[in-house]
Amino acid sequence: MLNNNVVTSCFAINSENDYVSQFDCLKDNGYQHLFEGISQLSKKIKINNVDERLSNKVKFLENIGLKNTVNQFEMELPINDALV
Repeated sequence: MLNNNVVTSCFAINSENDYVSQFDCLKDNGYQHLFEGISQLSKKIKINNVDERLSNKVKFLENIGLKNTVNQFEMELPINDALV
């Protein structure tokens, strides 16, 4: 997304199923502008894997009405430990 010829945010959307696979803002408080752009392509969206540590992003998504329907768990194990 451009604002006054400056890139402020980016996103990737699958127009066949309205899935937003990636999105982020390069400037503070750019989510409103970003989602105005997304809304020009789709009136309904799906988003997965929003990092809960990104509180500004989560708060914005909640404020525009997106609801968390699934909590996911991130698991990590060094592969060498699993083979012992």
